[in-house]
Amino acid sequence: MIWVDCLHTDGPGLVATGHPAAAAALVEEAAAVLQDASGLFSHGYDTATAAPNGVHWGRGQGWALHGLLAAGLRPRATQLLTALAAHEQDGSWRTIVDDPAAPIEHSVSALIAADTLRDADWAAMGRRALDAAVAALDADGGLPVSSATPVGPPATYLDRQTGTYPWGQGPLLLALLSARQEEKP
Repeated sequence: MIWVDCLHTDGPGLVATGHPAAAAALVEEAAAVLQDASGLFSHGYDTATAAPNGVHWGRGQGWALHGLLAAGLRPRATQLLTALAAHEQDGSWRTIVDDPAAPIEHSVSALIAADTLRDADWAAMGRRALDAAVAALDADGGLPVSSATPVGPPATYLDRQTGTYPWGQGPLLLALLSARQEEKP
């Protein structure tokens, strides 16, 4: 199984260890089987059946964006951001991005804000995403996001419990740091 989640660790990890060409190749290879004609990414690709699961998991789009940008794959990132813009709802996206009945998933806003606030082409979307994530904070300052999500059919994504998890808090902190850097002259 190839998971879209791994794009946020594998590519950036190789870049950080001084292997940017290997990062770009690895992320491109995964993106080739995970990103479809819509520009969105499936959550998983089954190597045994050579088929993606076809679910455009919201948080996975954020992980993919992070990995694409870290590996320097700007054309694929632009394709993804264009697709995400078509499904944006005032800085928010759904657990399944292209399912209008799916619940809102706040981690997507945090992930998108973290990677777009300092990008002139996408900063406006990044600011809306950051505003939406901050507006969703609970009374303790936690960002409620869905629990860990395995690759599966659409029903797997729709009834997740929510809580305060690192995959919401970490991206929100990165987005806030990015916003702060944006404000500095």
